[in-house]
Amino acid sequence: MELIASLPWPGNKSCRVLKLKRGRYWRWKNRYDGTLSSLEDRAPIAQIRPHALLPEERQEIICFALDNPKERHRKLSFLMIDQDIGYFSPSTAYQVLKKGGAKPWVSLKKPMRRQDIEVTGPNQVWYIDITYLKVNGRNWYLIPVLDKYSRLIVYWELCWTMTAHDVKRIVDFALEKEGLHLQEQKPKIISDNGTQMVAKSFKKFLKDLGIKHIRIAYRHPESQGRIEVFFKTLKYECFYHGEYQNAHEAHRDIEAFIHYYNYQRLHQGIGFVTPYQKHIGRADAIIAARKAKLALAKELRKALNRGEKVKANPMPEMVGHSVLI
Repeated sequence: MELIASLPWPGNKSCRVLKLKRGRYWRWKNRYDGTLSSLEDRAPIAQIRPHALLPEERQEIICFALDNPKERHRKLSFLMIDQDIGYFSPSTAYQVLKKGGAKPWVSLKKPMRRQDIEVTGPNQVWYIDITYLKVNGRNWYLIPVLDKYSRLIVYWELCWTMTAHDVKRIVDFALEKEGLHLQEQKPKIISDNGTQMVAKSFKKFLKDLGIKHIRIAYRHPESQGRIEVFFKTLKYECFYHGEYQNAHEAHRDIEAFIHYYNYQRLHQGIGFVTPYQKHIGRADAIIAARKAKLALAKELRKALNRGEKVKANPMPEMVGHSVLI
């Protein structure tokens, strides 16, 4: 650089004579502080990161995670969007929680095999199954009907027996609840091969109603994976937490949990909406509203990081709570 400076030509002409790129010369000249280390090439670093989270947004993620310790990063992200607390993608929440020392992931298991029946809407395929719940030393039997498309518990009963008559009654009430008795097209029913499900009276009952009965392979509960997952969820999030003296107490807690499961609990398998929202056709609107909020929050964050002025409440009503009802 001293040589170029001593030449009688402009710097650009000196670079041409020495076959030195002009950009490199001026970069060296601007960086040189008297030491050779100042001339070393460095990776370019952005002075402004327009999409970086604001400090208060990072704190919101951590605080919300502490208030909801049972939820993982994906569900936390969508809950915060739905409640208008913050607007981040699940991957962003993951990185913030991981950096903060939390455990934002869960161990994944091999996916279970299921009946390969395509559904495009509610009440096309139902699962029915039985699980026992021990109450004060005696087995009681939970028999739910679960919709494959929405994961909604259409109808359920806690019974002291598990006969074909019980199963017929529950299917009958499920059809009545959904207003399907007079419909020509009724749901297909998937069940295992329990004595109740293969009983002649149950077969005749379904045939008289025009319902197709699909029985899974023997000793392969994975084919009913969706309802098996519901049983596990109910037991670990509700039933195992209580000590019940009678069936009335158990019924009370199960009823409250199934209401929560249908109307409040975000379900990972259907895009983190509730089964009821999926069942009534609101899921697509909710997911679209979340994407709109994320896109708007991204632009807002960019503006704030650039020091631009923004409105106090820029979220439009079109992506507000109204779509979640």
